Amino acid sequence: MNSKSLLALILLTLLGVGGYYISSQQNSINRSASIGEVLLADVLPHVNSIEKIIITGAGNTTVVTLHKQGGTWQVAERDNYPAEIATIRSLVVALLEARMLEEKTSNPDLYARLGVEAISHADAQGMQVTLYYADQSAALIIGNPGPQLNKNRYVREPDAATTWLVDQKIDVKHELTHWLEKDLFSIEPEQITQVAVTVADSATMLIEHQHDTNTPEGSHFKVTNLSDPRAQVVDAELQQISNALSSFQLLDVATREIIAGHSASLNIEYQLNDGSVIALEAYDLDGQRYAVINVSGPAEFVTRVQEKSQGRVFKLPNVSYEAMFKREEDVLVITEDMLN
Repeated sequence: MNSKSLLALILLTLLGVGGYYISSQQNSINRSASIGEVLLADVLPHVNSIEKIIITGAGNTTVVTLHKQGGTWQVAERDNYPAEIATIRSLVVALLEARMLEEKTSNPDLYARLGVEAISHADAQGMQVTLYYADQSAALIIGNPGPQLNKNRYVREPDAATTWLVDQKIDVKHELTHWLEKDLFSIEPEQITQVAVTVADSATMLIEHQHDTNTPEGSHFKVTNLSDPRAQVVDAELQQISNALSSFQLLDVATREIIAGHSASLNIEYQLNDGSVIALEAYDLDGQRYAVINVSGPAEFVTRVQEKSQGRVFKLPNVSYEAMFKREEDVLVITEDMLN
């Protein structure tokens, strides 16, 4: 089976399309420890049956459990939040296309030099990936990069003595958060009609998107309820607010218990020109910023975000939180009167 055929199989599998492989190839795939052969050849006929992946680190500590439910890959440790399919696809393709380039040590005393010691060791350097399929499983310890850092790796099957140098990088993400689907939505400023910003213990600041064909930009954002209508506003501050939802991503996911007993430090509501509304109720928990996100309206992303956000809070990048956390005094031009 050539690499293009294998890639097609993996893509179909991870996208939830089953029942596809070239049956004529099945009988020709036999396990072999020959140079140039696929290391996990036994898994290839069952590629469409892969339904769970467990990644384990030192001390047999589970890093992440990925499983497919209803055709969707999910992260078990995050209340079955959707997993990043591209990251899973890259890993599985690399595992199942890995060919043996060179046989290395079979001496357990030397495993640590290549990062393929048993994962049960408290100081194990490698990561173990276990694929579950058709009531079977296959595991591989992913060790150190080989001589060509971005092109090969040292690997060993847990129950095998031989360490192999394979022709794939096999990039295993060490943090659980790397496996989460982090993109929530991407809202550009031109889609926004109005923003209402309420920082705790401060009055709500209303910002409207105003169109002006007489200016080079064609439109701008304006605070419409300034305490002093004569005050000057720093446009760059308003731009931060209007750009905050562009390529909006999360850092992590938690249940709503994490914010129990805390008061929101920021409430912000974006109204979009198609009638959709995005509202964030944000919390600052000792410098860790979380938000409950509620969306409504006719936009395509609304249903998807509603499904993701139900019963959950999202950990936000500090830069996103700080772009939205603006009081009236934060957006005004500093004058001598303010300094005195």
